Amino acid sequence: MDERFDTMQLPDEPDAAAPDGSDVRELLQLARGSMAHFELGAGRVSRAVAHRSVEEIWYILNGNGQMWPCPQAVTSRRIRGAVLNLVTTSR
Repeated sequence: MDERFDTMQLPDEPDAAAPDGSDVRELLQLARGSMAHFELGAGRVSRAVAHRSVEEIWYILNGNGQMWPCPQAVTSRRIRGAVLNLVTTSR
């Protein structure tokens, strides 16, 4: 049994900007998945993005805001300290 594992600290600076406009800090990667930290500063609004083959799980660490379940949605859900899943869209 292989007992090795990697660890890392959250980088101070973002690695890139995501397509939705949030700051990205890349964390660990495996052959079939990866983890990243995304930050959207106070007062900023991200752009709607629909994935065809990627599913995401979000955990809101701090703050609060509104999340639209899909780009065509008319209503939004208020979120604060929540976990939510974003599944693929069929377009």
